[in-house]
Amino acid sequence: MKDDVGILTPILLAAIAALVIVRWTFRTASTARDALITPTVFSAFGGLIGISTGMIWLKDEEGRVTIDKGIVVLGCGAALGALAGVGAKKVYSKLNRGKAAAFVLAMMLLAGSIGAPIGWIAGEVLAGSPGQYELASEFKYTRELRWTSGMRWGIVIGAGVGFVLGLSEFFFHRGRAT
Repeated sequence: MKDDVGILTPILLAAIAALVIVRWTFRTASTARDALITPTVFSAFGGLIGISTGMIWLKDEEGRVTIDKGIVVLGCGAALGALAGVGAKKVYSKLNRGKAAAFVLAMMLLAGSIGAPIGWIAGEVLAGSPGQYELASEFKYTRELRWTSGMRWGIVIGAGVGFVLGLSEFFFHRGRAT
């Protein structure tokens, strides 16, 4: 139990700090569109994508990513996301008619990157327990299949939700958008 608290405490504090920074970004921006296309929010995308990458390629036999590897992929993803956010903000500021499409695509990226780890967890639940299988290898294979399938579905469903939310923001604020 003590090990779990030691591992989860810094992650929880980092997540809270990220939420505060993203919330501040949205609060100080003139519109939701301007707030979404920022290095801060893209850093969150990158961190989530880094976590998902670790879940796919750096997991151990039990499907866990060790804290040392997890922090590295999270940090690298967040740094690359922030760098992409700087470029996206520059390009976005020069767009005229394409701003709505860029906003919808960013919403899809955000929701898809949130959906991937959720899909992984759903896949873990759907795989069941080892006692339901005759062979350990059958359980491992099914669990691996469920993890990747769940992650794919999480991305697809998340991106769909992001598309709907992005379009709704566009249509509700069409007259006020610049």
